[in-house]
Amino acid sequence: MPPTTMQTVLLATDRRAGPLSAVASPPMLPVGDRPLAAHAARAAAAAGATELVFAVDDNAGHVQSHFGSRYAGVPVTYAFPDGPGVVAALDAVADRLDGGAVVLDAARLYDPAGVAALFEHDAAVGVRGGDRGSADEGAGTVPPPLRAAVDGVDRGASLAAVVRSVVDDPVSVDVGDAVAVRRPASLVAANRHALAGAPATPPSSLPGSTAVSGRVGVAPDASVAPSATVEGPALVAGGATVGPDAVVSGPAVVGPDAVVESGARVESALLLERATVAAGAGVVGAVLGPGCSLGADASLAGVTGDRGRGAAAVVPDVRPARLRYW
Repeated sequence: MPPTTMQTVLLATDRRAGPLSAVASPPMLPVGDRPLAAHAARAAAAAGATELVFAVDDNAGHVQSHFGSRYAGVPVTYAFPDGPGVVAALDAVADRLDGGAVVLDAARLYDPAGVAALFEHDAAVGVRGGDRGSADEGAGTVPPPLRAAVDGVDRGASLAAVVRSVVDDPVSVDVGDAVAVRRPASLVAANRHALAGAPATPPSSLPGSTAVSGRVGVAPDASVAPSATVEGPALVAGGATVGPDAVVSGPAVVGPDAVVESGARVESALLLERATVAAGAGVVGAVLGPGCSLGADASLAGVTGDRGRGAAAVVPDVRPARLRYW
């Protein structure tokens, strides 16, 4: 049986996001209507986490401003590791954890059922899609005594090695096909997964002649022209505008205050806050960063396969202090 106290450590120190590092650290990149890390945090809270402990670095301000001292009904605290990796993060939190701990990579989108399954064991390592030979290095359950586990392995060890340092045969738990966000392509892929379960806006709340199909979420203060077409899965965030004859084809997110002008097309793409696609322009398989614009009749395209590989990105020169999500 797992311990009665199950704190959750969220590893939010990953900086590997390619060009998207100019936008935010991977855990704070937008996936659906919230940062990527929020999906793991909510899944942990729903599974019974008694505390969320974020391991942060220079993204601390952004993370703290979003999650505060309580999130999804669960207390939140922060730790500052002295280096990258699982062992450094666990070392930073070991003395404050008084029972078992579920560890999640905040830069991955997990299946909530897989996260819940981790809470059923006092010592487990996550495996992807049931592949028992492939441990997910960013998911598992560390049993007490955590300090002994951390002190017993090298600093560069994996989470699986930490668990196995105190348990001979930990349980393998299927955490599903977790999407690790490292590049624009994987961010598009993560959004595709998240949008599949996003809440839909009843067509009655949209202009009567707007062509809407699939799961489409539209914020109350967004503007969608009557002659526009929105094909889900898609989200249109607060203050965003979808102009006349424009087409938004999912998976797609039109972020806060973003603009899709008349006749423009957005397909398998993410427009972050204040991004603009000018009249007649097209964005396909791409990420358009905060405040970035695509001129009239221009095209921006990546080559997207089943996993969204090859997505393009346009990012700002200066990284924003924080992002808006919905």
